[in-house]
Amino acid sequence: MQVCEHMNALDLLRSDHDQIDEMIDRFEASEERAEKRQIFERLRSEIDSHTHVEEAVFYPHFEKREGFSDLIADFYDDHLEIRELVENLDASFDDGNDMELEDHFDELVSSIQSHVDDEETELFNLIEETCSVEELESLATHIEEAREAFLPSRAA
Repeated sequence: MQVCEHMNALDLLRSDHDQIDEMIDRFEASEERAEKRQIFERLRSEIDSHTHVEEAVFYPHFEKREGFSDLIADFYDDHLEIRELVENLDASFDDGNDMELEDHFDELVSSIQSHVDDEETELFNLIEETCSVEELESLATHIEEAREAFLPSRAA
């Protein structure tokens, strides 16, 4: 994805959140286990890419600033939990238990939604109050560079 003129870091991350939400909706609407598996693999890839750019670029940019460190530490913890839940969901595809699959999916969705809600309200609002448009546009460029560097490694 090329960064559009005037697109800022928060816009990029909100777009990621929207894409993840759309995949969740598609998973929920699907009735076929094989289709759910395909959607899950795309969801996992999007989560991996998104958490990578947040942890490599976005969070480090702000974590040393006053008022940010505890909040960002919580978001790192959220990412660890989400990764664990992704692995649990992945394993539940192999055991053939549809109830367990749905339970693991529901846990993952709940964790993602809580993280996104907190991030978009608490963190993004704090950032909007303290950062210039130019800083957020520059940060968007760095996020996209990190994403492009990360994606080829996923194909290897």
